[in-house]
Amino acid sequence: MIKKIFILFIIIIFSNLHAYDNYVNKIFNAIEDNDINYIKYVLENDIQSLKSRLPKDYENNLEGATPLLYAIYNDKKDIIKLFIDNIDTSYLKDRDDKNYNSIMYAAAFSDIDTLKLIAEKSPSLVNSETEFRVNILHIASSHNNYEVIEYICTNFNIDINSRDIDGWTALYHAANSQSIESYRLLIKLGANSQITDNNGMYPSTRLRELVMMKYNELSDIDRELFEAIRDNDIKKLKKSIENGANINAEDGYGLSALHFAIRNKNIKAVDVLLDCDNINLEATLPNGYYTALDNFSREAVYIGGATPLLYAIFKSNGDSRIVNRLIKKNANINTYDEEGWNSFLYAAAFGNVRIMNSLVDKNENLINSKTKKNVTALHMAVVYDNIKVISYLVKRLHVDINAKDNDGWTALYYAAANNKAEAYNLLIELGADREIANNEGLKPDDIFFNN
Repeated sequence: MIKKIFILFIIIIFSNLHAYDNYVNKIFNAIEDNDINYIKYVLENDIQSLKSRLPKDYENNLEGATPLLYAIYNDKKDIIKLFIDNIDTSYLKDRDDKNYNSIMYAAAFSDIDTLKLIAEKSPSLVNSETEFRVNILHIASSHNNYEVIEYICTNFNIDINSRDIDGWTALYHAANSQSIESYRLLIKLGANSQITDNNGMYPSTRLRELVMMKYNELSDIDRELFEAIRDNDIKKLKKSIENGANINAEDGYGLSALHFAIRNKNIKAVDVLLDCDNINLEATLPNGYYTALDNFSREAVYIGGATPLLYAIFKSNGDSRIVNRLIKKNANINTYDEEGWNSFLYAAAFGNVRIMNSLVDKNENLINSKTKKNVTALHMAVVYDNIKVISYLVKRLHVDINAKDNDGWTALYYAAANNKAEAYNLLIELGADREIANNEGLKPDDIFFNN
């Protein structure tokens, strides 16, 4: 009798555990499936289930994650907003097994919108740290979440050089995870590259060490290819290609061989690569890629997703030879980078009239190019002080001199806001309207004479 009761007791326990597992799985499955109706039901009838946790050894290091954390990890925007609008702030503070809470998950896996929602609901979470003093800036840097990094650094009172228990700054976290784009952005935002970890290693040393490890993963013949391009050794370059080098290989920074040749302004190497039938003209720079405008500039420019043609325009500095070779080779002139800039917009900012002529000859519709935020070629030319291009766009191509972007900024307003006196006076001369206000009601003269 005792044996039967014991067995029955075990069966009941396992049945209850199985029912609980199904119950827990249901809410996480609903998040995966973006089942808004089920989430609404939970919020109205069973809010305690939001305390459910993912089990130990769950994939992707998500052990102990709550439904809210899981929604942030999967970037389920509507569900995240539902949760945040309808739950107590205590749920925002719940942590997983690695001691990450909701704002830390947003820093790692989501975007500015989610971060703002959480920060507005519970402002104190901005200062969250793990037991190892890892904060949200460290986490965003480790996960290469560069948009969140910029938002944190410009909107929250967080020390960009704060160190965790190992002495790692955000810059060191970016270096250690090979988040090259975030590393460059942090430098641009003022991170101190001279702060070492507790073992005396600089972030730059750690990054170089890891990049070289990645570079060393290339085959010997592919490394010879990059070395030949670097050294402008055309004979060695041709020989490496003959011996089977991958002409579309990428270096430790994610640059294709063609990008690498363009960066080094090695025209002969570009010619050799373009002569190869299987050269990839549409290879792209890594998303989030920042680089200096030129060797003498400290200004970092975002060109993530740029193809060799876009990169060649960016690096042209008045020399259109490589650009013309790529156009002649039928590189796609209509392609965009990650920010929605196409070849015409690149030419307006970084190129010259000759490049723009070549592009327009191939496709007149490029004249009306705009970014995702309705920034025009004329706006670009003003921001980058490309005076000859400003005249060309207005006089020759007859672009709308008073076109507005999403913020209501005209080219004249851009000139005023960026203190571009020569561009400002030229635009006035060309007929720009000084009375057009932006979305905040400010006119160009309101800020130009106050700069």
